[in-house]
Amino acid sequence: MRWRGAGGMSLVELMVAVAVTAVVMASVYAGFSAHHRLYGQEQQVLERQQSLRMALDMAAQILQQAGYWRCVDARAVGGGSPGFKNTLKDAVSLFHTHPIMGLNNVAESFDPFADKQTLQGTDVLGYSFIEPAYEGSLSRDQDRPHDPLRLVKNKDTSALKEGHIVFVTDCRWSALFQVTSVSVAENEVVVDHAAHILIPGNVTRCLRCDDGGSACMEEWACAAPGTGFRKETSSLHRVRVGFFRVNRKGEFQWIEGGPDGAGRYVFSGPRTLAENVEDFQVEFGVDTDPMPDGAVDDWVSADAMPKTASESDVPDWGRVRAVRGHLLGRTQRKVKGHVDTTAYVFADRKAEPAADAYRRVHMVKTVGIRNAVP
Repeated sequence: MRWRGAGGMSLVELMVAVAVTAVVMASVYAGFSAHHRLYGQEQQVLERQQSLRMALDMAAQILQQAGYWRCVDARAVGGGSPGFKNTLKDAVSLFHTHPIMGLNNVAESFDPFADKQTLQGTDVLGYSFIEPAYEGSLSRDQDRPHDPLRLVKNKDTSALKEGHIVFVTDCRWSALFQVTSVSVAENEVVVDHAAHILIPGNVTRCLRCDDGGSACMEEWACAAPGTGFRKETSSLHRVRVGFFRVNRKGEFQWIEGGPDGAGRYVFSGPRTLAENVEDFQVEFGVDTDPMPDGAVDDWVSADAMPKTASESDVPDWGRVRAVRGHLLGRTQRKVKGHVDTTAYVFADRKAEPAADAYRRVHMVKTVGIRNAVP
């Protein structure tokens, strides 16, 4: 007996329905998968952009302090001007007193750092300044210029170590020297500065002279009582010197100096600010006017810096008014079907297209050197 009006699906109809459902689900999955893959690719790019931006912002915060020497004209620091004695040897250890300096397209045959890990073809950017928040007051007068400096004991002066580079000034006379010994008493920190002990070491123990003349460089001129620094007008500061570079692992690094176990001034302990970086290029905004007015007239690489004199080979870093840093980073993973054909243009060269499957991000940051003086 057959029931009238009874309905149902035949096997063929069921197979067709399953096939249609499978096709629809496959299409949905393919769309979702493509969207997920595209989202992952864009997420990689965004993460790289954020990483490079944060690295450049951190570098900018440091560079904005470059050239700060308290009440001393930055042009006198390290310049041998009357009243200032640079008692530090000319350092092959990268120590310098320029607010800003740089190296252009470092070659494998000339890597300035001891680890020899700077990525070939990238730039290096250096800075120096005294620590603005550092408190180092003299606890008593320095009777003679070769006497140790006696400082008020606090958290800053108690942290001084053999090998630190320090700057003492009364705003009229100043001295830059390397600490050769430190002793901590109940209320004082005693800092000595003996001659010819360390590398870079000290040229002289004479930290002040009334006339500010060349005789200050002679030991006999340091014996007159009452010619050292006075506690009422003088202060001592830590000197900060550092560099930014890219190493061979593709890490954008911040390197600062300090003493090693033997008291020598060295650069160690790099801090990684960003990874997967392929290039770091620097442009220097320079004031080229014969009588500097403080304005940026041109952007140049380190090799094209104006010289201190017409027949000199010494770069005039004192003319730098701003710095523009370029970072080129790539994604951690390759992107299927992508080919990078972009020719990235930097300060003094044009990088050829990589023609690979990585996506790249080019970030630029310009920093004004607010402590530069015209």
